Amino acid sequence: LLITSLIYILFIFIRKEKGKRFSILKPVLIVVISSFIISLIPVKVGERPDLKSTAESFFDEEFKSNILRLNFWNASLQMIKEDPITGKGLYKWSGYYPKYFGDYFNDKNLFLVHNIHAHNDFLEVFAESGIAASLIFLLMYISIASILFKKSKKNEKYFPLLLTFIITLAFSFMAFPYHKFASYFLAAIVSGVALITSSEIGKKQISIKLNYFKLVLFVLLILGGSISIIKLKSEISYGQAIYLKERRQYPLMLQKLEEVSEIFYPLDASKQPVDYYRGIANSYLGRYQEALKNNLSAHDLAPFNPIVMRNLGASYK
Repeated sequence: LLITSLIYILFIFIRKEKGKRFSILKPVLIVVISSFIISLIPVKVGERPDLKSTAESFFDEEFKSNILRLNFWNASLQMIKEDPITGKGLYKWSGYYPKYFGDYFNDKNLFLVHNIHAHNDFLEVFAESGIAASLIFLLMYISIASILFKKSKKNEKYFPLLLTFIITLAFSFMAFPYHKFASYFLAAIVSGVALITSSEIGKKQISIKLNYFKLVLFVLLILGGSISIIKLKSEISYGQAIYLKERRQYPLMLQKLEEVSEIFYPLDASKQPVDYYRGIANSYLGRYQEALKNNLSAHDLAPFNPIVMRNLGASYK
């Protein structure tokens, strides 16, 4: 926030007359100052409860979150080195991570799952889907940023949009906004604005027949809407199954898990395979052969997941 604000302030001082600078910067300064004051308020939970601890831990190599993030990046690079062309497979980063840092896991922290994402969208896409997908992903960022930069030179109103997009780009190197709708919401809006062809670049306009565009948009809406509905229903059924698991109602739990799509919802939010939960239910019901099949299926999705490996070992006993 501070770096972006400084860039914007510098932009205003270069592009605007002296009399107009403060009136334009006033709302920006209000946001920056308010954010700083709020950051001074300590919270009761979390590893970084206040601004002081956050600043002190940022470059601390011994800080737990920093150690984990460096391990995540190291593991991602090793995955990329092993399978640079095809990657390990979509959504499989979490299931392969323990292969490289398995010493971290023990009976005490087995269920404290940290390795859900690589905390770097570019490394995660590369590790999971290979070089082609990672290049496309990177080129999407570069192309949108380039378009906004060119438009900013002609119309300064695009410059704040460029900064908004760059924030998401920078955040992608340290976290996983790719998997968070809220993080990508503003970037998606900015991308839409950037791709709108206006009179500013009239000579390079591409003519698209409106009827064809409507047809493509309609097909995409139907396809995207259908998949979203399936995933939403699967997530609801999964949630109900976990509710039944806590109450040891395993037959009903299995019924709910059957409503979960294995194609569109193979892993839950913590990247545990849904078949892992089917294995638990079948094991408690004494259906050990079915539990073994479930655990083997879960192992295929997450071959180095320590929880899955533990249950698979128990099935063989």
